Amino acid sequence: MRPSRYWPWIFLGGWFAWVVGVWIHGFRPDLLGRSFDFEKAGQFGDSFGPLSALMAALAAVGAWFALQQSREHAFEATFYSLLEHHNSIVAAAGFKSSKQTKNSDGKTIKEKGDTYEGREAYRRLLRSLRSTIASMKGEDDLEKVLKGYSRFFDRYEDKLAHYFRTLYHIVLYIHRSKVNDKQLYFRILRAQLSNSEQILLLYNAVAGKGFWKFKELVEIYSLLHNVRFKEVGSLWEASILKSHIGTKAFRENDAEKWPTAEDVRKAVKVEEKTGVSL
Repeated sequence: MRPSRYWPWIFLGGWFAWVVGVWIHGFRPDLLGRSFDFEKAGQFGDSFGPLSALMAALAAVGAWFALQQSREHAFEATFYSLLEHHNSIVAAAGFKSSKQTKNSDGKTIKEKGDTYEGREAYRRLLRSLRSTIASMKGEDDLEKVLKGYSRFFDRYEDKLAHYFRTLYHIVLYIHRSKVNDKQLYFRILRAQLSNSEQILLLYNAVAGKGFWKFKELVEIYSLLHNVRFKEVGSLWEASILKSHIGTKAFRENDAEKWPTAEDVRKAVKVEEKTGVSL
């Protein structure tokens, strides 16, 4: 449970009030005006020995909490700034499709197709990656995935390298921080990733340069928690890549399943009986 943000200031305020009381008690009038009697102030402070110790302790605790909150606020400001930068990269992404047609001589030529932007661009990139892997020759499926992803990355490096570097440094920033609830920030980060982005992250972690540093963090913090493999064309990810990364990366559980009719009826009965909504 996170302490109230007001407690540090209450502690510090109480300590300050005690110091002011000692200070005021030490003043005494004389012929030349007012002067400070350190002995009298000390006697006053000593007369509240336990209270003095308590106020000093409260002040120390208040200062510590204030410092912790200051660090957490600084962390949050940087985190959301990085997240905004990541989203701007996604929004600026573009992908131009191409299509094959035949000219009047019967020769096959490539023509420019539609332009896709934002998250739709990453969906199209994933489709292009799957086609590239399918065109690879070789008996070993894993080798085909590795070669296909390498060729695909070389073709779209200007779009993917910046994206993965930014995402990696956001994850590393949270990982190295001293915030109490790291999972909260990882849940916020995961919520920003579309299914296509998560699958591309899986490729990067298993078949790309992310294998050396990013893969471990993907596993530790379940960064593929929301990924789905039931869409058309997900054969390479579901049958090959998924088995080459730790199961914790997905953290599949019942919360991701569709409710049955019996689940819905049971929830209504519980709510009617207890007044508590599930």
